[in-house]
Amino acid sequence: YGRVASDGTLSDSAGNVTVAKGIAGYYCISVASVDPASVRMSVTLDYSATNNAAPPVQTLGGPSTFSHCPSGTFMIATGALTVNGGSIDWTATDEPFFFEIP
Repeated sequence: YGRVASDGTLSDSAGNVTVAKGIAGYYCISVASVDPASVRMSVTLDYSATNNAAPPVQTLGGPSTFSHCPSGTFMIATGALTVNGGSIDWTATDEPFFFEIP
């Protein structure tokens, strides 16, 4: 478990965790001896420090299957949801979050 600031700084960690900040809104988390393909990570925003107080903010996490993070890491994407006419748009933004592996 741990907390990641919007700039990618890790704090309050259980140890054996590294975080790499990618492009806007994307974070790569590696946990020693944990295979992201077989374990799920629980992620929630740190609403006390979010950068987007007005629009709803969303956090997505899972094993990295995109080029944003290396294989064998968890990819976390944070962003803001906005309603644009009849559609809902998602824009990647740097946001703080908590995570844990149950």
